[in-house]
Amino acid sequence: MTFRFTAVSASGEKITGTIDASDRRAAAQRLARRGLSPTEISGDDGGNVSEKNFGAEVAENSEDHPLLHKARLFGPHRTGMSFFLKLHSLLTSGLPAGDAVKLLGQRVSEPALRALCTRLWRELSEGQTLAGAMMRFPDVFDSTSVHLVESGESSGTLPLIIKRLIEHNEMRENLRTKIIASMAYPLFIIGLAFGVILLFIFYLMPTLKDVAEKIGDGKPNALAEFLNGLAQAIVTAGPIFALALVISFFAFREWRKGAEGLKKTDGMILKIPQIGTIVRHIEASRLTSLLSTLMGNGLNTPEALKLCERSSGNSVMRERIASARTLISDGASFTNAFRRHEVLELTDLDIVSVGENTGTLPAAFMQISDTHGVGLDSALKRLIATLSSVFLGGTVLIVFLCLLSIVMTILSVSESAAAR
Repeated sequence: MTFRFTAVSASGEKITGTIDASDRRAAAQRLARRGLSPTEISGDDGGNVSEKNFGAEVAENSEDHPLLHKARLFGPHRTGMSFFLKLHSLLTSGLPAGDAVKLLGQRVSEPALRALCTRLWRELSEGQTLAGAMMRFPDVFDSTSVHLVESGESSGTLPLIIKRLIEHNEMRENLRTKIIASMAYPLFIIGLAFGVILLFIFYLMPTLKDVAEKIGDGKPNALAEFLNGLAQAIVTAGPIFALALVISFFAFREWRKGAEGLKKTDGMILKIPQIGTIVRHIEASRLTSLLSTLMGNGLNTPEALKLCERSSGNSVMRERIASARTLISDGASFTNAFRRHEVLELTDLDIVSVGENTGTLPAAFMQISDTHGVGLDSALKRLIATLSSVFLGGTVLIVFLCLLSIVMTILSVSESAAAR
């Protein structure tokens, strides 16, 4: 099969021509061996998923399970993960995608997964592609998954694409688990501190006051008075503060839905110490992992970058990737485009440059993705350590002040009793 291509040489020269290959992936690999980075490969083996708003059409069907339309706050949909895992095992055994989906609809016992496979098979039997059928379930499959499956169908590499999707979703699920686990200990410390405050207010202080009134002059020390007043203020103003916090949260969420609010908050997140580092690791790992998969399977560079742009969870990073994509389409190298728009770090760009010069760009992107995966783990551990230290230190300080006030009150009562 003959493919038309547009590529960029190591020197930045834009080259167009034709190449014979069995599919787009083979064409891209042949171009890479020549030292060329393809920006577009076109032929008769496929098109692209429609650019219409993803998820605008959601088919309603009485057979759909409620869980299929319940999106998760963070991380992949559990039913979608189960679908990809089971589908991959059937595809690697040589079963066509349509037959694999049909078989899953007949054999699986999980109600939500059975409903999903049954509906997907119905769409496939009516002539729809697997990617097109998946678009009917935007709460189960995100746009990145849909477009990756479309790429796999058009290039004949669906099993490999599904494998990459599974790895990507497992990474997201692991990240979700780590975040939840990292917050468990700080929340426990906060609860402990709050419990100490309540114990001090409702039990220790009244007891000490009674003792002071019976034995001493009835006047607790200044520290006890201060802590008691502060605790009473927290208890009194607590509900008002909580209500104001809830109102502020919903107001902030509405403001963030707008383009300006989204851009400002995403930009602020990238600048927050430690949290910004975690977000940058996530974005870099996702971007380079997808680029490695897509370009390694023959997808042209502009389309691969479009998919990466849509998969980004940060609007600032999406703008940077879009700007870099424009430069690359105009003939710039990945290294120059990513450096100009700060898409990747300088150390990453050195690896990208080597990959462009040696024709091993997909492997270079995967190396960068693995590096940021390790960096993400380290950043999460540092964040957990910082939060734990802050909350533990605060709790220890509160306990120390409470104990100090108790001791001072007891001493004051003792002195008063001795004076009598």
